[in-house]
Amino acid sequence: RSVRRVHRSIISDGYWILILKGFATTVVMFLSGILMAFILAILMMWMNGRKYLRMISMPLSYFIKTIHDVPSVVLIFFFYYFVFASVDINGIIVCSISLGVYTSGSLMNVFNVHLKQVDRNQHAAAQMLGLTGWKKYRYVILPQAVKPMLPLIGAEAKVLLRATTYAGYISELDLVKVTEIIRNQTYDVLIPLLIVSIIFLILSHIIVESISVICNKAFKND
Repeated sequence: RSVRRVHRSIISDGYWILILKGFATTVVMFLSGILMAFILAILMMWMNGRKYLRMISMPLSYFIKTIHDVPSVVLIFFFYYFVFASVDINGIIVCSISLGVYTSGSLMNVFNVHLKQVDRNQHAAAQMLGLTGWKKYRYVILPQAVKPMLPLIGAEAKVLLRATTYAGYISELDLVKVTEIIRNQTYDVLIPLLIVSIIFLILSHIIVESISVICNKAFKND
């Protein structure tokens, strides 16, 4: 009976294709959003380090940091119905930008806190060795700052992954939207929800394991 139920809810009428499309949409939004979050966070930190850009960077940094207090779904609505209201743009792109902005503030805080925790003597030692600019960070500062920040980065990535479920509110075919479509057509709630839940659990596990692999590979001699 259970096998027939799964076949009716997922395999028959090509519902599994909808699930694959929803999975692809979710993964694309997640990868695009986390990439944009990293780019924005690093860019803002670079701008904050330039005195001639602080008139621009300070209000932008404040906006990016405080926007995380707004629910991510509200931010998606804001970008979709206001910022890009007059532009013919794919909802997946809007969600990726919204989630990238939403996560960038948290990443910037993580980067700032852990970079500042590196002892100032390490900066002085690097300069005594003739390391300046990027080389100082590459060989001295970042190796000490990155390891403790990786778990926090993983946690933010998992938050962003869960936030992709709001794409359905702007009619994008994400995994949750697929669940609603299958439920409305088959009147089966349990099987689609179980499958989508398992997919998110697997994706979250991949994030955690990826962070673990990076730690083991990059810091195996620590």
